[in-house]
Formats: sequence, C-alpha cells, structure tokens
Amino acid sequence: MRDAPSLILIGAAALFGLLGIVFAVAAAYNPVRVFPSLIFLFLAGASIYLLRIRQRSGVALGRIEAETLRVAKEKGGRLTAEELALELGIPVDVAVSILRSLERKGVAYLDFEEIEDRGVEVYRFPALG
Repeated sequence: MRDAPSLILIGAAALFGLLGIVFAVAAAYNPVRVFPSLIFLFLAGASIYLLRIRQRSGVALGRIEAETLRVAKEKGGRLTAEELALELGIPVDVAVSILRSLERKGVAYLDFEEIEDRGVEVYRFPALG
C-alpha cells in the first residue's frame, strides 16, 4: 500500500493531466486555452517527477539499511554510528539517523551498559549477534 504523500502526488498528476487534455481539446475552439493546457500538463509532469524521486529515495534508504545490517552482522551485532560511517563512507549524522530509524522499527536498540563502558552510543542487533 502506498503512503499518503504518494497517493496525493498520483491524484495530482491524474487531475492535472486530465485538465491539460481538456484544455488542449478546448483550444481547438479558443486558441487562448493552449496556455492553461500547457501549464496543467507541466504540473502533471512535475507531479510524476516528484513521485519518482520519492520512490528512488525509498529504494536508496532500503539499500543503506541492508548494508547497515550487513555491517552489524560483521561486527557481532553491535555497532556505533562512527563504525557505520567508516564502513559505508557516509557522514556520521546520516549514520546516526539510519541507526535511529532501525531502532524505531524495532530492529536495533541502544545498549545502555556498553554506553556507560565505552562512552558512545552502541546499538545492538539481537537477531544478528
């Protein structure tokens, strides 16, 4: 099932495309209607483009999460943001957001005992360790 923003973009693309076609047909009787037709068709194309960007970003995030799980498995089910950033070649703040996202999904959790021992946030992946 698609999320609400994607459904809104699909609806907008359909509506703008339909209006563009209607105004294009109406332009046969009144040539001034060509301009609104072009604007609506442009908006339909922009909506489709934005939808495609949303889909690509979701795929990219899924790949990064899969790579994060691979790294966590290699590290014995324990991982810090710095280790993840080093392994994947991404900024530390991006690594932190990925780990927090996996924590919200229930895949990982913060190990407070190791945080006290090491002084950094250590995420545990129980299924991988």
